[in-house]
Amino acid sequence: MANQLTAPAKGNVAVLLPPSVASSLRETVNNDFLVTGYTVAGKPPDQDLRDAIKTLDGLCSPASSQEIGMWIATLYALTKQRGEDQIGLDLAVEAFGSRLEKLPREAVKAALETWPEKSTWWPSWKELKDEIDRADVAGMMRQAIYRALDKKQPTRTSGPRQVSEVNQMDRAEFLAELRRKNPEAFGFKTVAEAAE
Repeated sequence: MANQLTAPAKGNVAVLLPPSVASSLRETVNNDFLVTGYTVAGKPPDQDLRDAIKTLDGLCSPASSQEIGMWIATLYALTKQRGEDQIGLDLAVEAFGSRLEKLPREAVKAALETWPEKSTWWPSWKELKDEIDRADVAGMMRQAIYRALDKKQPTRTSGPRQVSEVNQMDRAEFLAELRRKNPEAFGFKTVAEAAE
């Protein structure tokens, strides 16, 4: 995988992004002060946001089955198993591998490599998936940037009123306006009938 991007040490993904985007990313944390996502503060240029997404897409690509196999083997060697027989472990390893091949390489690698430092025991799928989600810094940043781009999409100014405008209007007034604009939709033949 010579052309695959690799995250810098300690997950400092922001250094790979355009400076305007990197400086606008803000962490969101939960009550335990664990990073649960990111937001984009300010207004970086759209092109910088798109460039950041391209970079993050490279970091979010899945690992090869060979890499995952090596990481699972290392995890197996460094953890205790809970009295499972060899067939059960083989099935678990295969099940993990098939799921891990669909997830971001850097997050999978980080979770599998750090698990033995956090627990003596082989993880359940839920434990491992939660760890991968926490380690997926690039994925969390990518979601925040997509949200920022969506907010920049122009809103429709002509045609039916926007929902926020509807909330500010009296419902009866809004329905009356709709009837005037489109009497056929309400079973009226003319605008005059709709006004009555």
